[in-house]
Amino acid sequence: MKISVIIPTHNRLNILKQCLQYLDAQTLDKDKFEIIIVDDGSTDGTDKIKDTFFESLDLNIKYFHQNQGGPAKARNKAIKEATNDLLVIIGDDILPKPDFLNEHLNIHCQHPDQNIAVIGKTSWDPSMQITEFMQYLENGIQFAFNELTNDNISFKHCYTSNISISKSFLIKPNLLFMEAFPYAAYEDIEWGYRLSKNGITFRYNENAKAYHHHPISLKDYKKRMFYAGKACAYLCKLHPEIGFTKKSASKKLYLLEKWFKASYMEFILENNFLSKFCNISKIKQEKWIKTILSYYEEKGFREENAKLSNK
Repeated sequence: MKISVIIPTHNRLNILKQCLQYLDAQTLDKDKFEIIIVDDGSTDGTDKIKDTFFESLDLNIKYFHQNQGGPAKARNKAIKEATNDLLVIIGDDILPKPDFLNEHLNIHCQHPDQNIAVIGKTSWDPSMQITEFMQYLENGIQFAFNELTNDNISFKHCYTSNISISKSFLIKPNLLFMEAFPYAAYEDIEWGYRLSKNGITFRYNENAKAYHHHPISLKDYKKRMFYAGKACAYLCKLHPEIGFTKKSASKKLYLLEKWFKASYMEFILENNFLSKFCNISKIKQEKWIKTILSYYEEKGFREENAKLSNK
């Protein structure tokens, strides 16, 4: 059994280079895996990487470029180009530990007759400055590895930053990613839902570890949550049975109240002096962050849901 590592990328040249260096340091024999990079319309010089940087690595790399169409389209292109059946899908800002590929491979070798997808553990890159906000994201908002056990993993934990699956399972019934998603969010959850409906069992291997090198602040993440809300509206239209519902009260005053509350909390949290003066505990801070992000997600959901309802 050999591996094809799938990496969609967009304007992250420097961290993509680090990702490839970490893959070059894998303990798995180099003849047992290939790397498929699909450049999703980068404008930062990523297209030049194949002319110089690839030569410094002892890796079998295939590079493809496409006009920007989102991570789902890029992953689908890479899957179709993969020559090996076992696919390991990661992000361009993921730094796999040396035994990462071996750990994914071992689980599939132990269960060759089962339709499984293996989810590895992703944590923040310790070389970064990891803020309290980032720690909070890692325990429930962006990732929820603290909730996982080895078996009975929900499709809601289908994290495409660190997952492996058989290509043959995807290609035959056309279980590729849905490219129509308007934003880079929830397309992995929707994919995971269809996989589970078609017989995939998700397993968790905490030893398949990788670091996530993506510093982010509350200011940046609230924008992400806004577009995640939009994507969630699209998901709910496709699969209302999932139950991913958001409040959709018709009164404008409801959202205005949530905006005022979220804005007040955000102002306090982003001002160190005020946070100390107000004696904001860690528990209270986490509740406030959840309230702020919930507002932006709901705002995006409402906007996209209104558009979809008018179509």
